Amino acid sequence: MSYKGKAPAHRRARRELVGWVETLGVSFDTNRLRSRLLADTEGDALDAVLAAFAAWRVVRDNRLVVPESERYRLEGYVYV
Repeated sequence: MSYKGKAPAHRRARRELVGWVETLGVSFDTNRLRSRLLADTEGDALDAVLAAFAAWRVVRDNRLVVPESERYRLEGYVYV
């Protein structure tokens, strides 16, 4: 289920994603920030948190590998 949208299931999905990131060591210093992540029906705030977390993990684990395929120069590559 997508986490972007206004339905209760979308909010539940956002809550699960925020909880998952928290289990991996990310802490939100205020309940206000956590509440904003859950309330953002467009998902932009959660997108930013997930992207920052993924980038941090790549740098932390020294896993930045540039694929040699020409395809990735055109379309990009997602590191997770």
